Amino acid sequence: MRLVPAAESAEARFAEASVRLRKGRACFRDGLPREAEIELQKAAVSFSAGGYVRDRAVTLGDVARLRAQSGDVPGALKLHEERLGIFEALGYVRDRAVTLGDVARLRAQSGDVSGALKLHEERLGIFEALGYVRDRAVTLGDVARLRAQSGDVSGALKLHEEELRVYESLGDVRSRAVTFGRRGSFTCAVG
Repeated sequence: MRLVPAAESAEARFAEASVRLRKGRACFRDGLPREAEIELQKAAVSFSAGGYVRDRAVTLGDVARLRAQSGDVPGALKLHEERLGIFEALGYVRDRAVTLGDVARLRAQSGDVSGALKLHEERLGIFEALGYVRDRAVTLGDVARLRAQSGDVSGALKLHEEELRVYESLGDVRSRAVTFGRRGSFTCAVG
């Protein structure tokens, strides 16, 4: 019997978890949600056993999105909230902001538009503080959609104008086109 040094063992756990993560994502992509969740759960356990806390949290996000798509919104929210705690403990501010967006989308889907709006506005502040221009623009769009959904179409249009300016400054033609389309939808809704 050969003894495996701790570093090699941790590397082996990471490799195993990474393979399971890829396999789980492939199963999900191929329309096999049950198999995907099994592989993703095993990946999360392996990442955890190897001490790869951030990777575990990222994998939990995949499981949460899978659960949300299958209709288990409470289960998905619970996993995303666990991720929030991990990212806060690690001091990973951007990952926390991304996860706030995941939670906000699920809250909006569940009818808690005001709660979702607060979370997106918190994200917006984080991305502004970090200087992440593209993430800020995406979040402006998220806030605009929720404001329009709440009946504040003029506020939504103003946010889309700001979002457009960011995409123009980045030279992002595709995102500008998508934003113009959303703005057109809002304008038609108002009349």
